[in-house]
Amino acid sequence: MKRIITIATIVSLLLLSIIPVTAATTPALDTKYPANSMDDVPVTSYFTFDFNDEVTNVDKTKILVKTVLGSTIINFQEVKLQGDKLIIITPTLDFDKSYNVTIDAGAITLKNGTYNTPISTTFTTQDEMNFRNLMITDPSLLEDLLRNNKTTRDIYVVAPEAYLKEVNIVHKKKASVENVSNGELIEALTNIDIITKKKDVKTVNVTVKDKDDLIVEDNAILVSDTEDSDSDLNTYSIAFSQLPNNYDVIVELKDVNGVTIDEKIIKVVPDSALFSNIEEAYEYETREPGEDGTGNEFSLYELITDEQLFNALLLESDLEKIQIEVRN
Repeated sequence: MKRIITIATIVSLLLLSIIPVTAATTPALDTKYPANSMDDVPVTSYFTFDFNDEVTNVDKTKILVKTVLGSTIINFQEVKLQGDKLIIITPTLDFDKSYNVTIDAGAITLKNGTYNTPISTTFTTQDEMNFRNLMITDPSLLEDLLRNNKTTRDIYVVAPEAYLKEVNIVHKKKASVENVSNGELIEALTNIDIITKKKDVKTVNVTVKDKDDLIVEDNAILVSDTEDSDSDLNTYSIAFSQLPNNYDVIVELKDVNGVTIDEKIIKVVPDSALFSNIEEAYEYETREPGEDGTGNEFSLYELITDEQLFNALLLESDLEKIQIEVRN
């Protein structure tokens, strides 16, 4: 029996021979940072996971960042999807501490399907260094870094983020008012308004001192009727009576863990007027991270090639709170 090969069959065979066959890709994790068991990870690192296709969705409830010892959970600030990257952003981590990041199987969806393998990475952050001990008290630290194949472009300083925006103090002295109350003294009254960033600020503590003597200390109250849901600022207020005419006001902003993240001392020295109004607004060149998160980070190379920037950094921050990070 003879086989009959039609023209259509020949054409089909030719087409199959010239059309490439593309195998369907399965979801895969290409790289992750920090890599497992990595040491000396900068405390401001973002956790980055690169996949073999675009990341379209992630279940944030299935992501866990915690310390290895004590299992303290770190609340991440943001999760970003950028093409084939998943980026987890946390608050600044502690120095010389081990952390673990886990993502459950099925938490990440790619364009080519669901990634059904659990992810885990454990790493240790770098030892603590600040500007004072690197550049003043122990310059051998800097020398060691430079002799260990690091350049001024690899060594970064990170200024503490600024959270305090304004402090407004209205003070009325204790005094009599002419032709009022028969010359009797009317008690002193002081109001203090504090404007802060909403981000990271949990409580605002106010301490009033007369030189080294404590007069009063309390937490300011969030003024709810001045809140704007579209604003990134909050207003706190506190009032005192019976304060002396001269005193110091110490304002401390604290995070959810009670750690002071910003503070200022305002000296109140009213003039001869019965009422005084002291307004202080704070703007910084080196303490605002900005939208890309880098406005308060500078390499040593940037600083030594920009005298104005270098001087601003030193004027705007406590040297012990300017952290040092070594980046590859």
